Amino acid sequence: MLLAAVALCVHLARRYHGAVRRALFSGAVLTLALIVALTIAAVLAWEVFFAQLHALFFAAGTWTFRAGIRRAGKARTQRANPE
Repeated sequence: MLLAAVALCVHLARRYHGAVRRALFSGAVLTLALIVALTIAAVLAWEVFFAQLHALFFAAGTWTFRAGIRRAGKARTQRANPE
């Protein structure tokens, strides 16, 4: 991958004057635009953003918690340590 990127930079430098500089600048601008867009999405709809981000990076069901887990854990603790 790195070799392909270097070969592309060499090709652009030989073929077009200033192409590598423009490509790097454009990549930086696009990266900043993506960061701004994701920040706006997170601020406007945090719950949806959070759920979609976790659904993208984690397998289904591995990052969600059932509502009854806390109560079940508390009940087990109370049974183990009756007061």
